[in-house]
Amino acid sequence: MAGTLHYYDNGFAAAKQDFATHSGLIPASRLFTREQLAVIFDAAQSMTAQGLVSNPEQEKLLEQIVEQIEDAVPHVVDLANELTQYPKAHESGEMQMC
Repeated sequence: MAGTLHYYDNGFAAAKQDFATHSGLIPASRLFTREQLAVIFDAAQSMTAQGLVSNPEQEKLLEQIVEQIEDAVPHVVDLANELTQYPKAHESGEMQMC
């Protein structure tokens, strides 16, 4: 069998996704990376927490997005915190300088 064998911590779903992209069944450009999903997760949570939604339907969709990403990305909260930590610390540092 030609190609590289991949092992996955989160099991069969990741292996299926890898197969689908490497085989050309799903273009990689149509999938979000773990990091992109973590940022979307963070933004969706922030929008709902801050009440920045237009209507109840939008809030429900954002809550579903958060749940779906939690299921798809192990430790998404930690990843989102890691990815958003620097900008938040940087912004607060700028505020202190003024």
